[in-house]
Amino acid sequence: MNIQLNLATKKDFNELAKIYSEEFSKTPYNEPWTLEKALKKLDL
Repeated sequence: MNIQLNLATKKDFNELAKIYSEEFSKTPYNEPWTLEKALKKLDL
């Protein structure tokens, strides 16, 4: 099996923020994440 890892770039942030906000809003975390809050968190 051959796995390739790449660093995320700004163009990837929208998709990453979507995953971040959806998953952290689920149990057991139940955090009130929005897409905008997740984008701010990712754009350090």
